[in-house]
Amino acid sequence: MKKTALILFAIAIASIIILYQYTEVLVVAEVESNRIVHTERINPGDVFTVKWIHSVELEPWEEQFEVGKDMEIYLEETRFKAFGAGVPDSAGSSTEVKDGYVVFSGIHKKMPNLVYGVSPIAKHTLVIKDKVLSLYELLPPDTAVSFNIKSISLWKYIVFKL
Repeated sequence: MKKTALILFAIAIASIIILYQYTEVLVVAEVESNRIVHTERINPGDVFTVKWIHSVELEPWEEQFEVGKDMEIYLEETRFKAFGAGVPDSAGSSTEVKDGYVVFSGIHKKMPNLVYGVSPIAKHTLVIKDKVLSLYELLPPDTAVSFNIKSISLWKYIVFKL
């Protein structure tokens, strides 16, 4: 009886921790419906990349983002193969050509409203923690998708991942 009570007490404590413990997550969601497409636990310093094929140049583009100490999203680097209309001649603290890409790095621009229009032509892809998510396969064509950092209960995160 004493052992059973101890086990039940441990389960109760673990349940309380799971219900009331919060974790920071990157939330990828459809803008119009707010349907969550993906969540990923994140920490300051974590990096993720969004890749796509530019609609005019038909060349690959990549934008690398970092989670700041303030748990905000910052654009840190942009990589592309060809300059097009509206592309500045430099950005950030460094511009170089690397592996056939023009690379702007050291940008560190806060992105409070990060939204992409995902399409099967541009083939938008999210790369985070060695995971590659083909957003264009997970979403209907021409869907706006947002990237935000939210603090959610560990319980909600576990349920979503199931």
